Amino acid sequence: VVDNSGSIKEQDLLRGAIQGLNEMQEARPSLELGMIVFDTTVVQQVKPSPKALDQALITGKGQNTALWLGVDAGIKLASNCEAPVLDRYLFVVTDGANNTGNKSKAEIIKAANDTGVGICTVGIYSDKLQAQPLKDVALGCAYRFAKDVETVRGLLQEILYDTGNSWRITADAYACPVTLSVRGTSLEVCP
Repeated sequence: VVDNSGSIKEQDLLRGAIQGLNEMQEARPSLELGMIVFDTTVVQQVKPSPKALDQALITGKGQNTALWLGVDAGIKLASNCEAPVLDRYLFVVTDGANNTGNKSKAEIIKAANDTGVGICTVGIYSDKLQAQPLKDVALGCAYRFAKDVETVRGLLQEILYDTGNSWRITADAYACPVTLSVRGTSLEVCP
């Protein structure tokens, strides 16, 4: 889920970060990547596939940041993937705060929990960046901070590597016993 607003000045470097994901996909042929490009609206939607992502879709011509609208579109896209539920992640890259759109952070957290989609967030330094909302929606993954767009490429590759080599445990905080499922193995536990 990529911020396409004009505030990200180094669009070529952001496109390079997407190319970094494409390179990792070459090493993992079963990996499917999709992309949501957003600014005031969802500008582009690319369904997950084993094909490389087209970095040229990121133009940096948007005026505002409908962050939660973009993330919501990403959750919907990821929830229709053929991959097992625990293998569905969004990488959200932005340098700003949500300043337009009709979705709220609470709605995004609920949608992610309901669908089991993990959300990894990367905040690119700017005077408009609000880190706390990005930390709040990072579910099943961590919030990362990048001082510049060049750092984003390395972070996205690191996150992609980590998600392919880790487990994510989700549970209703008020349910007992809880059934934990990891890659097809289930175990009932009670805190």
